[in-house]
Amino acid sequence: MLRTLRISHKYVNRSFAISSIFSISSICQYLDMEVIDANWIKRHLTGQRGERSRLAEATGLSTDIISKIISGKRRVKSEEAPKIVAFFKADDSSSVDTHDLMKLYASLSEDRQRQAEEFLRFLATQEGN
Repeated sequence: MLRTLRISHKYVNRSFAISSIFSISSICQYLDMEVIDANWIKRHLTGQRGERSRLAEATGLSTDIISKIISGKRRVKSEEAPKIVAFFKADDSSSVDTHDLMKLYASLSEDRQRQAEEFLRFLATQEGN
């Protein structure tokens, strides 16, 4: 099997190889992170009049795109997620800072630290794609 993995590694692109080791939901669960999707947005909407318009303005997206995301016809792009979170958590002081992330990293086993580093390097390569 190890030989098969070595051979297949040559033909599989890096992002697929990493995604087979990690799934986004398992990484988010492990790191206690939330997946920002239509369901997340629906849970955070209060139903206030004009809230979707304010969300669109805060994120730089059209109200049409916000509606498509909420209805599930369009996914949240990686560069949009932080803006969406910021809109809903503008007054929330529970956001994670660098110090908290370093404490979390230090609490991991060496193997998990290596995996986290690999994943962060992968995410860095995806910036701007």
